[in-house]
Formats: sequence, structure tokens, C-alpha cells
Amino acid sequence: MESAQSVAAEVRRKAAEEPGEPIALIDPHWEGDGPVPAWAVIGAWQVDEAGDVVGFEYNDEYRPTPERLGWPEPTDPVDAAIQFLTVGYRTFDDVARALVTAEVAVLLGADGTPASLATPAGEPAVAIFTATEHFGPLVNFGFTAMPVTDLLPLVPPGHLLYVNATAVASTVVPVEALRAVLAPTE
Repeated sequence: MESAQSVAAEVRRKAAEEPGEPIALIDPHWEGDGPVPAWAVIGAWQVDEAGDVVGFEYNDEYRPTPERLGWPEPTDPVDAAIQFLTVGYRTFDDVARALVTAEVAVLLGADGTPASLATPAGEPAVAIFTATEHFGPLVNFGFTAMPVTDLLPLVPPGHLLYVNATAVASTVVPVEALRAVLAPTE
């Protein structure tokens, strides 16, 4: 990580090279090719015609990353994908691709099969967790660990997967979306 002094020196150098042009501060988690989208720009240093930095203007379109929001470090690739999906930096497909290769803890019902519960929207779902840190108040319930590919046939018809329900960022995933990701490899 660069020191504040080295960043400030770099900004002053760029300002001197391009007088009158703002210098964008891009969120370090943005990854992509081509022009940086406005939502990944934290703001810009304002530079006068003499090449001096005269202020900083925050960007109202900026989407803070999980780190900037103070969220806990992701526990695993699925958790990371969900966190970045929640703030608008990744897509649902990124979550599905991470999830199909994961081993998860599945909340069990009294009969030992995946427990059926409701999402906040009232949809039937099976709760799964990618790390014990996400169990929250459900920690005392019965769980079993298994690869997601082994879980899919056990999910009751019409149910979603409710991933990391008690984490700072969670999501629901249709079983069909995971089967679609697996289709080319099955």
C-alpha cells in the first residue's frame, strides 16, 4: 500500500503534467477493461491551469466497495462475490460460478433433510452457509457439509438457495441458475 505522501506526490506530478485536468481517484477494487465507469470513481482532485491541486470533489455516483463500507473481510470466494454483487461491482453470474464449486453447510430439518424456510420476500428456500462465521443465531441448529453439486438434487421443487442468510451480505439463488452454470460441464 502506498503512503499518503507518495500518493500526494503522484497527484502533484500528474497535476503539473496536465494543468486544468481533474485527476480521478478510482476505487482500487474496480477491475475491468476500457473506460472506468463513473460508479467506480470515488472523486477527483481539481487542478488549476497552473497545474496546482486546488481541491477534491466527491462523485455522487460512486458505489462504495465492501471494504470502504467497513464490512468484514470475505470468508471465501462465494462471500466475496455476494458482497461485491450487493454493492454493484459484480454480477449474479459471478456468484453462481463461485457457488457451484463450493462446499457449504446446509441447515437440516428434524428429519435430516435440508430444512425449508422462507426468505425475507416469503419465498421457500434452503439455507446454506459458506463459512461458520455466517451461522449467526442459527449456530445451534443441525447442519451438514456438502458440495453444492451434491445438494442440488436434495433441494425441494420450487425452493431457492438462501446463501449466508445472517451475513452482512446475503442472496438467494435459483437452483436452475446453478444447473445452467453446470450444464456445459455435466
